[in-house]
Amino acid sequence: MLAGQRQTGDQGTLSMARAALAQGLVAAPVAVGLDINKLRQTIAYLARLYAEGEISEHTFEVSVNYACSLFIDQEVERRIQTLISEKLLGQ
Repeated sequence: MLAGQRQTGDQGTLSMARAALAQGLVAAPVAVGLDINKLRQTIAYLARLYAEGEISEHTFEVSVNYACSLFIDQEVERRIQTLISEKLLGQ
């Protein structure tokens, strides 16, 4: 496969991975609750794709970074919302 074709394929794969991550990790984090297991499963799936040569090392690194960033953002938001709720309710 030519380098240009691989790069184009990686961009498409990266877009699909971002869409899948957004659907799985972003949907209603406070109502549903965050799930570290979902993050682990996502990273394991990306690792399998990388090991099988379906995605490049760069795409793997970017996708894992993106998944972790989403998780951290949601966890911070959850903690802040919990703290604000506790303060407002006087607990």
